[in-house]
Amino acid sequence: MWVIPTLLSNLFEIIDNMMTLSPKLQSSLESKIKQFEEEKTMPLMSNMELRGRKIGMTNPTILEELLKLAATANSLAEFKQSLAKINI
Repeated sequence: MWVIPTLLSNLFEIIDNMMTLSPKLQSSLESKIKQFEEEKTMPLMSNMELRGRKIGMTNPTILEELLKLAATANSLAEFKQSLAKINI
């Protein structure tokens, strides 16, 4: 049962080693693969998730603070109160 995935993996590795692209084509291929992966694996996100991601990208310390608050809160109510204090 595990033989087929191993054979396929080995086959792809051999093909990959045999295939040589110019740096420009290699870069283009990697970019297209990355774009494809992002399009196919990106789950739908709510507006709040998008907002949180945007805030986190511009200020990673906010994410660290949220993590600390979530880890130390004894209840959801306490966590909400802590969020209100830091104005998120």
